[in-house]
Amino acid sequence: AEHHQIQSAIDAMAMEMMSRYNTKDKAIVYNTIQAYKKRAFQNFEKSLQFTSERGIKLGIKQVRGAYLSHERERAKQLGIESPVFDSLAETHKSYDDIAQGMIDQIALGRAAALFATHNAQSLEKACQHAVIHRQLASNTPDLVFGQLFGMGDSLTLALTHAGFNCAKYVPFGPMLYVMPYITRRLEENRDILGGAPREVGLFLKELKSRDLIPRF
Repeated sequence: AEHHQIQSAIDAMAMEMMSRYNTKDKAIVYNTIQAYKKRAFQNFEKSLQFTSERGIKLGIKQVRGAYLSHERERAKQLGIESPVFDSLAETHKSYDDIAQGMIDQIALGRAAALFATHNAQSLEKACQHAVIHRQLASNTPDLVFGQLFGMGDSLTLALTHAGFNCAKYVPFGPMLYVMPYITRRLEENRDILGGAPREVGLFLKELKSRDLIPRF
């Protein structure tokens, strides 16, 4: 996922790669949908139509989006409508609506998803829709959740204990490139940073439960 002005080219390339390498039963190539964009749900529907017409499985990594300030400032400078939602509540709704739609398609065997989020409410809604409403097993291979290493670790722990597939991703590389990425993640997740003390407490509790730190 990138800035709005180049994302269309990335989307076109991703869909072309899906048509080459994804099959009816397996998604090898995934594209990213940024839920803070006003046309995010339409992009999901368009992508699903593309793969359905070709009889292949849609692969989607779903995020909220990390270029909020950039997109709004660029739109203001150009005198055009901002491509991103005006409120956080709209972004949350967009994320949850797309997640529900993706889970519906997973249940039909038409899609595979990686839901990358640190938002507990979105995770709870997705899990409930998958297990309760769509009767999916928690360890369904095409249903995966992801969080950044060191952020939302208590959420990852809870998901794995419930039997869901989870991925922790670690950014690495030259500091010049890694720090802007980390900064964007912090901006994207600023609404959950207030839970840091809770994270530390849960982490210490988990370490004690594994006898990895001494008990005094």
